[in-house]
Amino acid sequence: METARAPVPTEAAAATTGTLVESCEPSAMSPWNGGLLVGDNEVGTKLFAFDLDLSPRAPLPLPVDVQDIEALATWGSTLVVVGSHSRNKEGKPRPGRERILLLGDEARLLPLDLAACPGCAAARSLAPNEGGFNIEGALVIGGALVLGLRGPLAAGKAQLLSVDLTSGAVTGVVTADLGGEAFRELVPWKAGFLAVSGPVGDPPPGQAPGHHLWWFPALGAPPERLAADLPTSTEAIYPLSPSEVLYLVDGDGKAGACATPGTHGRLRVTLP
Repeated sequence: METARAPVPTEAAAATTGTLVESCEPSAMSPWNGGLLVGDNEVGTKLFAFDLDLSPRAPLPLPVDVQDIEALATWGSTLVVVGSHSRNKEGKPRPGRERILLLGDEARLLPLDLAACPGCAAARSLAPNEGGFNIEGALVIGGALVLGLRGPLAAGKAQLLSVDLTSGAVTGVVTADLGGEAFRELVPWKAGFLAVSGPVGDPPPGQAPGHHLWWFPALGAPPERLAADLPTSTEAIYPLSPSEVLYLVDGDGKAGACATPGTHGRLRVTLP
């Protein structure tokens, strides 16, 4: 099912920012035990934990190394940790990224079966900047895991995959017109979800396009672009209230060495 493109508003929203402690390259965020869990795409053995004001808590260790964590979701009391499933920048396979960890009473890995999305399967051999298969968002809707793809696009539209949480098989594909952009984050909100969009590939040097915030009333419904632009490299959001969204921006570093810390901010925006 394809969705219609929504009008683009022009109103800007004010934001305040600060430096994120602990995690250098925050890439995913989810509510957990009254606070927040944050995934870092350079740290696959634990999740960073924070209070809602981003005061650090003790991290949550992971029983399996999920490399390049790009999405977190909750399914009842189960935490879903999603690796990007992408190749590296040179197009070389990275099997440690091809993991979806379900962490509940027991931990298990969910294999992803892309047979129902031939274009996705074909893109698995490509590097991310060449339109390769790349997951960057996740949430659970109606008992199915929904994955938001950064790549590939399908006829210029972003893709959402519905995945069976028992078998890992893709059971449905929905496309959304995000103005040529792709998904960077998915977050439940009321009966639908919020999404962050951004470019499929990395922007050329000197260009820093912003990321955009969208509202989906339901899976497959036409999206509405909200009157708020997020900073470039926004990797995760969490709605603190109907008028304020917490966001995390990716830094630059490797495990144990942080060149540029990640940042956080609070964006004033009217949510549906």
